[in-house]
Amino acid sequence: MFSTLKLGIAAALAATLLAGALWLYLAGGNAVIAEQAKQALEAWQEREDIDNANDSLDAADLCLRLGGVQSDCDHLRGVEKTAQGE
Repeated sequence: MFSTLKLGIAAALAATLLAGALWLYLAGGNAVIAEQAKQALEAWQEREDIDNANDSLDAADLCLRLGGVQSDCDHLRGVEKTAQGE
């Protein structure tokens, strides 16, 4: 009887420890998912800022930003206005 009681207590303790470990594992997983979602949102917002900055550039400035040489990009000045019929 005494050994059955010890076995019951040990089983209850093991179940409690297992449940606690499982809870910690799941809580940690949720924290990781939340952090990844936060980083993805920040990256998306940064990309939106870059897109907005690039959308405001004319063809020559975009050419320069992408690494073009001034003499090669100068011929692009006014291309948008000509293409739009202005």
